[in-house]
Amino acid sequence: MNMANALRERLLLLAAGGSVVASACGGAVCANERPAVTAPSAERGSAAAGPDAARGASGPGPNAAPQGPAGSASDEPRGVGGDRVPAATLARAPSGMDALAVATTLSAEAARRRDEGLTAMGAGRFADAARAFADVLDQYPGDLAARALLDAALAAVKSSQDRAAVALSRLAPIRVAPPPFGYVLRSPALVAQQGPPPGLIKISERRNAVTDIEEWLARNGLALPAPKPPNPFRGTPGSLPAGLPTRYGNALLVKAIVRPDHALLLFGPDFSRARYVAALDYAGGLGEAVGARAVLDFALFERAPETLRGDEAFVDQHVDWAELQAGVLYVQTGHSTYARSSHGLNAFITAVDLGTGDLLWQSQPLVAGAGNFLLREGYIICGYGFTEEPDFLYVLDARTGRVASRTPVASGPSLLVEKDGRLFVRTYDTDYVFEIR
Repeated sequence: MNMANALRERLLLLAAGGSVVASACGGAVCANERPAVTAPSAERGSAAAGPDAARGASGPGPNAAPQGPAGSASDEPRGVGGDRVPAATLARAPSGMDALAVATTLSAEAARRRDEGLTAMGAGRFADAARAFADVLDQYPGDLAARALLDAALAAVKSSQDRAAVALSRLAPIRVAPPPFGYVLRSPALVAQQGPPPGLIKISERRNAVTDIEEWLARNGLALPAPKPPNPFRGTPGSLPAGLPTRYGNALLVKAIVRPDHALLLFGPDFSRARYVAALDYAGGLGEAVGARAVLDFALFERAPETLRGDEAFVDQHVDWAELQAGVLYVQTGHSTYARSSHGLNAFITAVDLGTGDLLWQSQPLVAGAGNFLLREGYIICGYGFTEEPDFLYVLDARTGRVASRTPVASGPSLLVEKDGRLFVRTYDTDYVFEIR
């Protein structure tokens, strides 16, 4: 009998009002129910692992994964979205097991969520399972069996992420050559299809409260493909799916962009800046990464050739967002202070060959400073603006990087989301809806 079926039988006995010994699955046992991620071979350089194996990399760094302080909140069970499980559920189920579980009669809804969690656990969708068990504990904080299952699911998530990190560390990064920090076309990028440039027809414009971003997303039924990475310093596990690595050597996962068939992971020395972009084939329904394709190192994009004297500490440029299509990696890089601090050499989109790291084109500066950009039918929709600077949405040709059109907005764009043929744009103090034609 596999672990999921064994757990299901124990919980059904509890729901029926019986009493059983809950030996339900310590983290190591559940984690080992899934096969390990196949480690990708190091296709370039030596088999020595991780970022320190890059050609031209300067000096090794410590490879130990970052850890929270002993006894910190990172040891507490939490919902996968990062929220604390209710206070009454914080005590961990005894390790090793054989803890007597007191019967709990669940409501129909709670029983349904429990069964969904068991199904997800058996399918290897550990993050989905953890969400389901956390929902049960929200309603029944004294349910020891559900508490043990949540522990097991969270442990399985972490175990799968740790295995993926080991696999990814075996892949040496490709260092991308220094960019021109200005428009250049060296080779057109391959695009799957391309028609005329999309037109943006304004439907609505309304002021926002600046800080109500979550409300804006919820009100419009919007979501970004960017689950939150775990934060070991705050002790929050985030909402990253199982099977995706949370570190690359000694670099932390800063941002994850998860698509149905691949994931782009941005790693850096801390949560404010990303240097590496890892592209992984990913079968999200299986809960495991199925292979790392490449890791690109954008260290040489960090500093523009000209910097305003006195602003040197504020102009390091890093990767903010990335998209992948037809073997071309599109990355947005820039810094977050005034454009004049780098003499206007900021906020670019660059197209790079994923397999070789060759730079295909770089856009003109000051086109991409929002939190993301969209890749749509051979074009890129992006935006830039800052205090006392012009604020625009831009449409770029994904083949060449040239600007196809621009649309003025009231303040700096921060998020762009497409839904049902409409473009929802969040700027600093104004929300827009555009029809895409």
